[in-house]
Amino acid sequence: ANILNAFAVFNVKLQRSLPHALMLAAEEHSAVFSAQQLANVLNSLARLQLGARVLEVPEPWRCAVFAQLDNFSVQGLNNVLNAYARLGASEQDLFDKALVRFAKYPSKEVNEQAVANVLNACARLGITCEALLDHWEQHVLAEVLPVFTSQGLANATLALSRLPHSEPAAARLVKECLRRTSCASNRSPAAMAFSEPHHVVNVLFAFALLTTRRWPVQEKQDLASCSVLGILPEIALLNRSQEEQSAASKSSICSSDGGTALLSSEGVTQLFTTLVERVVGRRGALQHWRLRALRAWVWAQERCEPDEMLKAFSDGVRDDLYTVRSNFHREVVAHLTPTRPEAELLIE
Repeated sequence: ANILNAFAVFNVKLQRSLPHALMLAAEEHSAVFSAQQLANVLNSLARLQLGARVLEVPEPWRCAVFAQLDNFSVQGLNNVLNAYARLGASEQDLFDKALVRFAKYPSKEVNEQAVANVLNACARLGITCEALLDHWEQHVLAEVLPVFTSQGLANATLALSRLPHSEPAAARLVKECLRRTSCASNRSPAAMAFSEPHHVVNVLFAFALLTTRRWPVQEKQDLASCSVLGILPEIALLNRSQEEQSAASKSSICSSDGGTALLSSEGVTQLFTTLVERVVGRRGALQHWRLRALRAWVWAQERCEPDEMLKAFSDGVRDDLYTVRSNFHREVVAHLTPTRPEAELLIE
C-alpha cells in the first residue's frame, strides 16, 4: 500500500514488469488490507493507470470493499468511489451499498469534498444515487453548501447537472448561488461568492445542462444564471493591478497575442456555448433578466473575440488536443443523451 502510494504521489512512470508485479501483489493482499490501506491502494492504482486488472478480475476487490464497508472513514470511502470512477468500473451493486453507508455518516462528518467527489463519481459512471441525494438534501446540504468553496460549488453543480433524479438537491444549489450573488451585489466582496472566473463559467455551463431537464424550477435556474453571470466581470478582474484591469476590461477574455487572459480557451468555449444557448434555445428567458445581468451578458459576449477563439482552437488542433472526445464529452454523451438529446446538442 505504501509503495503504490509513494509511486502515485510522485507520479512515477513505472517501467517493464514492475506494474504487473505490483498489481498481482496488491490483488493477493486485497483481502487483508485495512480499510485505509484498501482505499489508498485503489486510489493509487487509478492514479497510476494500473486499473486494467481490477476491471478484468473485479471479484477480489469487490469482496474486500464489502468486507471493510463499515470500517471506512468518510475520506476512505470517498477515495474508493473516486478510484472506481477513475478506473471506469461501473459497479452498481458496490455503489449502492457504499451510498447506503454514506447515508449513515453523521452530517457533521460529511464535508464539501465528500459531497462533490461522490456526486462526481456517480455522474462519471452513470450511477443513480437518488436515495443518498434525498438524504443529503434533507440533512446535509443546508449546513455544508454555505461553506463550500467556489470550486466545490462548481464541481457539485456540474455533477448534479448530469445526474437523474436530482431536482431537490439542484434546487438547493440554485438557492445557494442566488444567495452568494445577492451578497456580492450588496457591496460585499465578489470573492465571497466565487474566487475564480472559471468557477463562474462551470456553474453557468451546469445550469445550461440543467435547463435541458425542463423542470418546474427552471425559472429559478434562469434567475441564478443571470445573477451568476452578473458578477462575472467583477470576478474576472479580481486580484489584478489597475493596469491589468484596464487592459483586461478592453481585451478579449482569452488573449492569444500576449494580452491579459481572463479565462483559458476551454473556459471561453464553455462560456460562449452558454451565451449562445441563451439566444438560440432560451431567448424567451432573456426578457426576464435584470439589466445588470444583460449588461454582463453583453460584456462577456463582446470579449469572446472570434479571431482569438479561432486561434486558440487552431492551436489546440495543432497540439492534437481536439482530435478525440474528452472524457467529459464521452461521459455526458453516454449517460445523458438517451433521455436528453438537448444535452448532446449542447455538449457538441
